[in-house]
Amino acid sequence: MSRSEMQELERLRREMEKARAAFEEAQDRMAAGRALASRRNPRKYDEGRDDAGFRKLSDLKRGEAFKRKADARKVYRKGDYDRSERKYACDDEDDISRSIYLKGDALVYVGFDY
Repeated sequence: MSRSEMQELERLRREMEKARAAFEEAQDRMAAGRALASRRNPRKYDEGRDDAGFRKLSDLKRGEAFKRKADARKVYRKGDYDRSERKYACDDEDDISRSIYLKGDALVYVGFDY
C-alpha cells in the first residue's frame, strides 16, 4: 500500500469514529427525550406503575377511588368491565348519574387520601 492510500484509510477511519460517536449521542438524546416526555405526560408512561402515584386502571380493584390527573378535582370509582365497549365504567363520586368509560391501560392517579 502506498503512503497516500494509508492516509486515505486513516482519514476514513476517523470519519467513521466521528459518525459513530454522533449516532450514539443522538440515541442518548432520544432516550432522554422519551424519559422526559413520560414524566410530563404520565398517561404515555409505558409501565404499569409510576413512583408519582399513577397506576393502570386495570390494576385497581373494583370500587377503588382514583383521579384522572394528580391535580384533578373529580374523583371516580372503578366499576365493572363493559364487554361491548371494551372499557371500564367509572362512576363519578359527586354525580351518581355521570360515568365515564376508560380503557384498562389508562394511567390514573391513586396517590391521594379520600
